[in-house]
Amino acid sequence: MKICNNCNTINEVSAVKCISCNMPGQFSLHVVAAEAPKPAEAETIQCINCGSVDAGEGPRCRHCHFPLPNKASVSAMKTVPLNRKVS
Repeated sequence: MKICNNCNTINEVSAVKCISCNMPGQFSLHVVAAEAPKPAEAETIQCINCGSVDAGEGPRCRHCHFPLPNKASVSAMKTVPLNRKVS
């Protein structure tokens, strides 16, 4: 990317004149760095006893010390719609 020194407009690398002010050859080269990959969000486990969404990483809730399910069983548990007959 080229940035015009006159009006600070971003131009293509191949530009000879600024697309905004038509000033020829007055550019600063701007290198665009590739975005760093975002870290994966940690999966939170909600305590079924106290309802805390910040239950912690250990085997028990950090607030009420109720046993937490392990992460493998949490990822296996998905919301399954119940087929109930409504009369």
